[in-house]
Amino acid sequence: MNHTPLPPTQPHRSPLKRPRYLLIGLLLLGVAVGLYAFLDPATYPFPRCIIRSATGYRCPGCGLQRAAHALLHGHLTEAFAYNRALLFTIPLLLLYGYAELFPQRAPRLRRILQHPLTLGLLVIAVIGWWIARNLFGW
Repeated sequence: MNHTPLPPTQPHRSPLKRPRYLLIGLLLLGVAVGLYAFLDPATYPFPRCIIRSATGYRCPGCGLQRAAHALLHGHLTEAFAYNRALLFTIPLLLLYGYAELFPQRAPRLRRILQHPLTLGLLVIAVIGWWIARNLFGW
C-alpha cells in the first residue's frame, strides 16, 4: 500500500494579499459610484425591473438604483422612501465585505455570516420584505 502524503492545504488568502483583485474591485466600485453619483436613475434610462414590468409587483430590489443615487447625494430620507431595505442592507454588506477582506481578524464573524442558519434567515427576510412592500405599499 502506497501512502503518499497529501499536500498541505492552502490557507484562505485575503483579497488584500491579491492586489490585482483588490485593484480591479476598487476600480469597478469607483466606476459604479461615479455612475450613480452623476447619472440620475429617474431621468437616465437605466434597466427597468423585469419582475415589475411583467407582474406589476415590486421586487425586493425595486428602487435600489434611485435609493443609491439619493444616498450618494446625502438625501437619506429620499433614499429610505425609494427602498427601505437599502438602509439595512448597507451595514450587512459592509460586515460581509469586512469578513471577506480580513478573514484572519474576524474568523468568528465570518463563520456566523456564512452559517446556513444566517443565510436562511436572510432568505426569509428578503421574501418577507418582498411580501410586505407589496401589501403595504412600501
